[in-house]
Amino acid sequence: MAFVYIVLVLTALTGNVVVEAAETPASQAHFMVQVKAAISGSTSLRLCGGALLSTTHVVTAAACVLDDASTVKVYSGTATLWATGENGTEHSVSALRKHPSFSSTNGALGISYYFDVAVLRLATPVTLNGLASSISVAGSRPAVGSTLSLAGWGVYFFGNPPEPTETSRLEVDSVTVMASDQCSTKVLTPIPAGLICLAKTPDMGQSGSAAFAGGLLYALMSWGGSVATDLTNAEVSSFIATTVKSL
Repeated sequence: MAFVYIVLVLTALTGNVVVEAAETPASQAHFMVQVKAAISGSTSLRLCGGALLSTTHVVTAAACVLDDASTVKVYSGTATLWATGENGTEHSVSALRKHPSFSSTNGALGISYYFDVAVLRLATPVTLNGLASSISVAGSRPAVGSTLSLAGWGVYFFGNPPEPTETSRLEVDSVTVMASDQCSTKVLTPIPAGLICLAKTPDMGQSGSAAFAGGLLYALMSWGGSVATDLTNAEVSSFIATTVKSL
């Protein structure tokens, strides 16, 4: 199923209570940026999503970027793929840092990532306006059954054999937080702390697509079409906060 532009009813976790947030238009995903990065050993480029935490810092999936900041570009203030000029701004990345515990393993459904999060520092600041905004990481994990918005540019598969393609515009859809045991059965891999699973993810869950609600960021898609990095996890959230201050 493709993302669709609709007005969504979201739920978010406040303390230990699941509450229903006000209706949130897709335009509230203006914190989303495009992360274009080199792929090791290839001339191809990879598209991932990212979220703007400040005028100079972006959080994205660690698996999306190499260690060399010069191989990464970020596009802000646009819903259109790779748009620049009046419709968007391209930013070089001056520095990046991956979570020190970032790792990967080969699982039943392909590569599984853990602590799949990186912070990028932009060489030039983003102008916050009606087309670009920042977002804060939520303080607590959303309850099982909560509904979040998922924003991204998508990965769709066509042809025989299928080839991934991206949508040309940022799109948003709703997803539901799954129980870890249910998710583990689906992806054939245990789901440890630091990961959160989202049901009904469109587009195979493009890396860096952001799950959010009520103006707060909860997770970034990582692997398996359903598994995301839980940004509210203490080890993850402390890494993000410390890195934004020091990078």
